[in-house]
Amino acid sequence: MLTAVLQGKRRGSGLEGVGHDLSFATGSEDLLTSLVFERVSYLSDDAVSAFWTALLPETVRPVGRIERVEFWPRFELEGSLIEPDLLLVTEAALVVVEAKRWDQMDQQYATQVAREIQAVLKAEPLAGELRLIMLLVGGRQDTSPASTSAFESLVHEQLVGEQLSDEIEVHAVKWLDTLEAFGAIALTHPGYQRMRDDVEAGLRFHGLIRERELRLHELCKAGLSVETFKVLVEARPDVESAIVTGQRPVARATPLHCLTRQYINSECFLFYK
Repeated sequence: MLTAVLQGKRRGSGLEGVGHDLSFATGSEDLLTSLVFERVSYLSDDAVSAFWTALLPETVRPVGRIERVEFWPRFELEGSLIEPDLLLVTEAALVVVEAKRWDQMDQQYATQVAREIQAVLKAEPLAGELRLIMLLVGGRQDTSPASTSAFESLVHEQLVGEQLSDEIEVHAVKWLDTLEAFGAIALTHPGYQRMRDDVEAGLRFHGLIRERELRLHELCKAGLSVETFKVLVEARPDVESAIVTGQRPVARATPLHCLTRQYINSECFLFYK
């Protein structure tokens, strides 16, 4: 399906009539989740081990062979429907994935993550035997160990008083980190190079790999002046207004969301300024 969508063959995909850039389509984090983790499920056992070693810190214990894969599983918690993006049941862990659309926006919330942990541990029969790894993919501007540890503390605050296992880990990565992990696999398993290239093509198509060949005149073509660019990047994210450019309004609430659709980011701007 990836190749068909990349080549504009949309019939039956639910994306008919949508512009070529999938960043304008709704549910894009779902497409990204399937793009990356369907391929993870195809890996051999030793390649899976190499993937986790490359993606997560060295301190993480081995996850082991994948036993079961469930995309968008549904759980009930206190009368509400809880739907993480992915549940991987492995030899040694329950890996729960919560995916968000962008790498450079803070879209992950401790309350949502905590409720997903509660729902999985209460519904999954193997919860008492396996540790739980909560993997946040995208939606965190800062994925450093210190920032992730602080976010993990917020999650654990939400779980105070719950009869849950102490073996709960929270890790945060960017979509581009998954590409690097596939690249690490391809170095030792050349047969997976095409799989790595598929992931790169998909991330590029979704606007997560930004072209560096940007010139200031391209900002004008996008309807974004230098002054507007500065305001969009520097203004507070809670300001609910719109700034009208020469061609169209740009939503103030999510400046980077709009700019990345044009392959424009602050690093490019500063470099070419």
